[in-house]
Amino acid sequence: MSDQLLWPIETQLHHPTVTELALSPDGRQLVFAMEEPVIRDDESKFVTQLHLVGADGARRQLTYGAHSNRTPQWSPDGHYLAFISDRSGKPNLYVMRTDGGEAWALTSFDKSAVGNPVWSPDGQRLAFLMTPPDEAKEKAGKQKDDAIRWDVDFDFAHIYLIDFAPGNQKAPEAIQLTAGRFHVINVAWLADGAGLALCHMPNPEANQWPETRLATVPASRKAEDSPLGADDLQDLDLLASWNPEILVTPAGQIITSKGDLPARWAFSTQLAVYSPAGGTPQLLARTPDEQPNIIGHSADGQEIYVAEEDGVATQLFAVPLDGGPARPLLTERTVAQPVAANKAGQLAAITQWFHTPPTPALWAGATGRFNPLT
Repeated sequence: MSDQLLWPIETQLHHPTVTELALSPDGRQLVFAMEEPVIRDDESKFVTQLHLVGADGARRQLTYGAHSNRTPQWSPDGHYLAFISDRSGKPNLYVMRTDGGEAWALTSFDKSAVGNPVWSPDGQRLAFLMTPPDEAKEKAGKQKDDAIRWDVDFDFAHIYLIDFAPGNQKAPEAIQLTAGRFHVINVAWLADGAGLALCHMPNPEANQWPETRLATVPASRKAEDSPLGADDLQDLDLLASWNPEILVTPAGQIITSKGDLPARWAFSTQLAVYSPAGGTPQLLARTPDEQPNIIGHSADGQEIYVAEEDGVATQLFAVPLDGGPARPLLTERTVAQPVAANKAGQLAAITQWFHTPPTPALWAGATGRFNPLT
């Protein structure tokens, strides 16, 4: 076999990997997070940086340096990009203009890591997840009184809210929205911006997935208000799903993935539609592999786009809200990962195949293919 066809570990380590993708509201620009190795005599790590590519193929790097920048999120108007960076030590929330300029910090936590940022529909606030700083725990650690009680002491992630502020204004104070002995794993704004949908489970342990639940919580909190506990959540359903994603349609429906009951396998799910007001969910058509990854919705909100493995390739499906069968979208064999959508129903992906390197691409619906941006 020719050495040119081999895939040695050295080549694998130095091969850039795209880990995340975000499509602009107008569908003309993509931002992706690319992970690359840093291997020196005194350190060995991976660093992730953000890159932007336009519909014309023009590309520019947005972030630089020795620290990672990831989880890009476009503002609803497309003028700003929120992301997570560990440039100050702990991962914090930063924002930059999409037309260029320096990024600025919205948060500056030095004890806990910020994650999962989500813009409100009006672009005036962001929600994010974080384990609340615990001064008593930190003090006990310094005193070496840091024994961990099994199945008792957990680091619970909770929802925080922060007002958006341009870079020339003082950074606002983040407000802790939820607290208590439950672990939030995902969050999305409701269509009216008055509340959030969240998936949570009793604690962060992986074997708690059969107890994953869907709920909503109001977002009208002030700095002086106490955080909301488990009893303040409006419970919608038991999901029994490993890592349920949340999508909110233009009409306000909450879409997530629901497992079988009684729980039998963490990854076997189908899409379910919920009203924020509660009630019995509507189950949608199953996909062939029963492992749909939610991407987004069609422009009219009547179909949900999901991605699923199809052998060694990827297949995209449109799952109708009227209960009709899942409709395959891709007519070509390709690996599309990650895949992103905007609220206009446009799709983008990083595509690759055996002899084609990872390439940013935009969806051309009529052809059933992704068009590379080159």
